[in-house]
Amino acid sequence: MQIKKSIALKFSLWICVPLVVILLIVSFLMLYVINKQLGRYLDKNALAVAAETANHLDKIFLQTQGLGHLIADGLETTPRRIDEMQTYTKNRLTSVHQYCEEIMGICVAYMPGMQGGDPNYNMYIHLLDGENFNFMEWHNETIDYQRYQNWFLLPTIKNTNCWIDPFASFNGKLLCSYSVPFYQTIDGKRDMGGVLVLDYEVNSFVNYLKELKLPIGNQKCTTCLMNPFGLIIASTEPEYIMNETLFSLCETENGIDPKDFEAARTIFGRNNETDMPSGSGKQTFKHTRILKGKPCDVYYQTCMNNWVVAVAVPTDWRETTLLPIFTKVTLTVLGLILLLACVIFIVCHHINKPLVKLAKAAESVGEGNFDTVLPEYDSEDEISQVTKSFGKMQTELKDYISKLEKSITMRERTEGELNTAKSIQKDLLPHILPPFDYYDNIIGAADLIPAHGVGGDLYDAFPVDKDHLAIIIGDVSGKGVPAALFMAVTQTLQRNIGTGQTSPSAMVSQLNQILASNHETNLFVTYWAGILNVHTGELHYTCAGHNPPLIRHADGSVTALRERHGPPIGILPNKKYTEEKRQLQPGDMIICYTDGVTEATNAKMEMLGEERLIQTISDPKIDNPQLMLITVRDAVFEFTGDTEQFDDVTIMITQFVKNSGQK
Repeated sequence: MQIKKSIALKFSLWICVPLVVILLIVSFLMLYVINKQLGRYLDKNALAVAAETANHLDKIFLQTQGLGHLIADGLETTPRRIDEMQTYTKNRLTSVHQYCEEIMGICVAYMPGMQGGDPNYNMYIHLLDGENFNFMEWHNETIDYQRYQNWFLLPTIKNTNCWIDPFASFNGKLLCSYSVPFYQTIDGKRDMGGVLVLDYEVNSFVNYLKELKLPIGNQKCTTCLMNPFGLIIASTEPEYIMNETLFSLCETENGIDPKDFEAARTIFGRNNETDMPSGSGKQTFKHTRILKGKPCDVYYQTCMNNWVVAVAVPTDWRETTLLPIFTKVTLTVLGLILLLACVIFIVCHHINKPLVKLAKAAESVGEGNFDTVLPEYDSEDEISQVTKSFGKMQTELKDYISKLEKSITMRERTEGELNTAKSIQKDLLPHILPPFDYYDNIIGAADLIPAHGVGGDLYDAFPVDKDHLAIIIGDVSGKGVPAALFMAVTQTLQRNIGTGQTSPSAMVSQLNQILASNHETNLFVTYWAGILNVHTGELHYTCAGHNPPLIRHADGSVTALRERHGPPIGILPNKKYTEEKRQLQPGDMIICYTDGVTEATNAKMEMLGEERLIQTISDPKIDNPQLMLITVRDAVFEFTGDTEQFDDVTIMITQFVKNSGQK
């Protein structure tokens, strides 16, 4: 016996496969839920970081504004000599740098003629370079800050303080400034004296932006500080500073995605050209260069001076971050399940050994070796119970086989006897119709198809004298051997009684008396007997509860002999039967049959019936008994198809060919 899959293997698979399926389902559900939760956490965290950054910058901006106004107020009363200005600005820079370390310089730019009456421009700059304070005096008409420098022009034109976008200073550093106009009184008249500028190094913002931390694994994150018009003032991407705007980053090789451009306008409040940025939120960009072409989510917060802090995170950061973790965890768990499967397999294989031995013993028993010794198994568990049960089954099977052999021998003997009985029964029926060569005006054909084994149908045709022919058909009630024996008795008696008898009613009455008086088996025979004058075609007949024979005339019309003259024979002793007379015409056929013909049933449980039988025999082209027999037989079995035959089918056909005129 070859075992393709052992119980140990099946048991391991039954445990591990559901575990793997459950693990995968739970893992995917957890991944989905974690992905959703992580997305909400990132949104909240990123917005919080952007807001915290903006709040920190707002603190610097508020400090700068307060210090700027304080110093500007002091400039109205400060002496305007150079040495006094140097001392004043140095002291102010020292104090403001201690208070706000991002402030790296102070610049005082006078209006023309406001510094000692000199018509040229006068500007004093104090810068912190490391730990050293550098003071410079610009007194040169070539330094046209009044016409070309935003840090001077914007506050003087607007007559208010302004935040200035980054610009390159004279020493090459990139600065951004807060400019405050100040006033001086000359000859009792108070006019704008100039502009006070507090300077920041852009790098101080860049370094601060680089320190921003978001929980995004190893994904790249870009942070920017932009002015109200989208110009990038500071960024973790150095090439963006003062070279790109958020709008220009929306331009790609394939043009500008309208949705990306609209998202950028939303960040800066550009529903119309006069709006300024405000608020915070999140916008998604699909086709920008912010993250080198990768889709990204931008979280932003607006500062008090309308500058915008923006944090750009890859849109797919959750998937790319979680997938490696998910893969590692899944592989680890799968490895543990595989290890568990190996342990289960080893344990089950050990437990399965007695079953393998028992299976080999069972195979030997199955091959006929009923004395095979079963394996010993001491443990009192299910395997022990199976072994004991199999031993009991082995003993009972051995006894059963012995009894079965005897039963088969008896059945074969019975089948042989039945076959002999079937052969004897067949010999009792006439083999050739008509049985007399000198009946040249009578021809016939007959057939009996038994349903199974031996049956109880009978038919016969024999001469009662030289001028008359007996035509008989019957059907014994019941099946099997009793019906066959009763049929044989009837077949034998009818010939003894019918010889020399020209009255069918007398023959049937005498046969009924013998059968009804001498048996107690409750069997009976539906019977029809006819005596035909072979010269004139005159037919006398008696029906004892049998199916009515049909007379098919030469023109195709059909007449049924429906008269009944008593019950089936073998029931009522002393019963006297009557008879009828019918004149046959040349070409007429007498079609006798048993109920196996009309009660033949198909798969739909429909019976053939007398009407279909009449339709079958009505064809006038069927002009001889043999052809009629074949037609009726084929019609019956074509109607039933593959349905099992439940009753014997018996057909006998006799044709009166011509009228010879003899009496």
